[in-house]
Amino acid sequence: MPDSDIQIVSNEAGEQTAVIVPIELWKEITSEYETAYLLKSGVMKDRR
Repeated sequence: MPDSDIQIVSNEAGEQTAVIVPIELWKEITSEYETAYLLKSGVMKDRR
């Protein structure tokens, strides 16, 4: 996925305030976040 698919939003002062990413990239990011969160739990680690 090219970086050009990612859009950075700035406020009137030119400060970067948000990012717009394609939905597929967002799903990938959140999936990795959820996996990392679950693996912090000892119970979830033992289920692997």
